[in-house]
Amino acid sequence: MASTQGSGTQADPYTRWEGGILEWRGLSEKYVAFGAYINMYPDSYDEMERYIVGVSGGGLSNPSLALRGTTSQSGTVSVTAEEYFGPDPGEYHDRWTFYFTVLSPSYTVSVYSAGGGTVSGGGTYTEGSTATITATPSTGYHFTNWSDGDTNASRSFQVWGNVSLTAYFAINTYTVTLYSNGGGSVSGGGTYNYGATATITGTPDTGFYFSNWSDGNTSASRSFTVTGNVTLVAYFNRITYTVAVSSAGGGTVSGGGTYNYGSIATITATPSAHYHFTNWSDGNTSASRSFTVTGNVSLTAYFAIDTHTVTLTSNGNGSVSGGGTYNYGASCTITATPDTNYKFVQWSDGNTNASRTFTVTGDVSLSATFALAVAKTNVKVNGVWTQGSVYVKVNGSWVESKKIYVKVNGDWVEGS
Repeated sequence: MASTQGSGTQADPYTRWEGGILEWRGLSEKYVAFGAYINMYPDSYDEMERYIVGVSGGGLSNPSLALRGTTSQSGTVSVTAEEYFGPDPGEYHDRWTFYFTVLSPSYTVSVYSAGGGTVSGGGTYTEGSTATITATPSTGYHFTNWSDGDTNASRSFQVWGNVSLTAYFAINTYTVTLYSNGGGSVSGGGTYNYGATATITGTPDTGFYFSNWSDGNTSASRSFTVTGNVTLVAYFNRITYTVAVSSAGGGTVSGGGTYNYGSIATITATPSAHYHFTNWSDGNTSASRSFTVTGNVSLTAYFAIDTHTVTLTSNGNGSVSGGGTYNYGASCTITATPDTNYKFVQWSDGNTNASRTFTVTGDVSLSATFALAVAKTNVKVNGVWTQGSVYVKVNGSWVESKKIYVKVNGDWVEGS
C-alpha cells in the first residue's frame, strides 16, 4: 500500500492524514465519501462540519486514489479544506491548504535459473505494478516449473512485495527405436538425453550379412549424437554362394549356379554316348547328388570312355592274337596263326582273313578255325630235293590236287 504524510500551511487542528484518517485536535475523523466535495464528519462535541473542497496533484492521474493509498502512483497532492458553522458550505469560517506526499514503495523481483536455460523479467517494480517473467530453455532442454510450483514458462503477476523465483529446466530425452527386417538382430535402442552418444549395432544371423540401415548408412555398428527421436531399420540379406560344376570331358554337367546359404543344390553329371561317369573331383561317385550350400563349391565331373573286350579262341592247331580290352571306337587288329602243317580256315563270323582290323563298338568274341594243310611231295630236281605238288589226272588232264587223304588209324583223313 502507498503511504501518505502531510503538513499544513499554518498551525491548524488538522495535523496529519494517513491511510484515509484525518487527525484533528487529537480526535479521529474518518474519510467517508469522495465526490465533488469530500465530507468529513466529526465525532467530537463541537458539531462543527469540515469539508475538503479540493484535491489536486502534480502529475498524478488520480490524486484522490493516491490519498486513499490504493495506487502505485507517487507524487505530491494538495488538499484544500474549510471549516464553518451552519448549513451553508459557502459560509466557511476558515480555509486551509495541506500538502500530502504520496510515497509508493518499490519491490525487487529476483529470478534465477537452476541451469539448462535463462530467465528474464527480474528487476525493481513499484507496488501494485505488473511483472512479467519468462523462462527460456537452452537447446536440448525444456522448462519444468518455477520454484513456487507454477508451470507457465512465461507468467505475469502484480507486485506487492519482494519476490524470488527460480526456474527449473530438464534436459530433453529422446527415443532411439531400432527394427530388423529379419535375418539379424539389433541393439542399442532406448531412451537417451539430448546430446548423448548412442551406439547401435546390426548383427546378422548365420547365413546372412548386414546390408544397411534405413537411412543409407552401411556401417553395421555406428555411433551418433542424439538430438531428437530416431527410428532406424537394419536390413539384412542372405549370403549367396556359387556352385561351379564343370566336365573334364566325355559328358555334361548341370545344377551349378548361385545359391542362398542353407539352400539345397542338386548337381548331375550326364555322360556322352559311349562314356560313363566315374566320379566328382571330391571323390563322390554319385552322378546325381544333393547337398546343403554353406560356401562356394567347385566340382569337376570325370567321365571315362566305355571299354569292350575282344575275346579270341582257336579250335586248336593254331594261335590267335589281338584280343583284349579296347576303348569304344578303337581299332583292333586280330591275327590267326596256324601251326605247322596247318592252315587258317576262317573266323567264327565267317571272315577268312587270318589277320584283320575292325573298329571296336562292343564286346567281340571270335574263334579261329585251322585245318591240316595239303601234303607236298619232295622231288629231286637236278640233284636237289624240291617240294612239289601232288597231281592227279582228271578227265585226262593232270591237275594239282588241292586235297589229299591219308589213312590215320585206319581212317582216311583229308589232309591240307
